[in-house]
Amino acid sequence: MKPFDLQKAIDNHPLCTRDGRDVIDYRHWELIKIFEVLIKNRDGSYELLSLPENGRVYNGENESRSDLFLKSKKKKKLFIAIKREKEINTHETSYAHEEKRTLDFPDKSWQIVEVEIDV
Repeated sequence: MKPFDLQKAIDNHPLCTRDGRDVIDYRHWELIKIFEVLIKNRDGSYELLSLPENGRVYNGENESRSDLFLKSKKKKKLFIAIKREKEINTHETSYAHEEKRTLDFPDKSWQIVEVEIDV
């Protein structure tokens, strides 16, 4: 996730909340300086919020699960072939939380790891 940017949001950049829920639709009310968003909750229900132009529920230092962020774009990357005989595989462990697919060579001594990363 990247910090909320009003101009990018107006230019149709995908949005999400701090806790990862998708923003389905939004409207900027320039005259009254309000950003209205429709959020899809994980249980399938929807939530309509009116936020200030900074995309934050609270205007102070307090954080909210509904604060807006620019949604990161996912890109697949292939990482350098790695010898399997080594126990520690920094590329794999660094992205353990990401979905990954491995492509094995016939002799099993090398593999290429493909991961999705935020760009």
